[in-house]
Amino acid sequence: MLLLKGLSFKEISAIRHTKEKTVRQQASVIYSKANVEGRHEFAAWFLEDFIEVV
Repeated sequence: MLLLKGLSFKEISAIRHTKEKTVRQQASVIYSKANVEGRHEFAAWFLEDFIEVV
């Protein structure tokens, strides 16, 4: 959700009390599972899926 809200990796790492590298790696896994290439594509994929349900 923090990625979708537009927070930077640095901001997310501060909130979660983890290293920025950890957040980057976790984001990469999320993008891979969603079969997208980055944050913008992930947001579009997520919103597209949400809009179809509504």
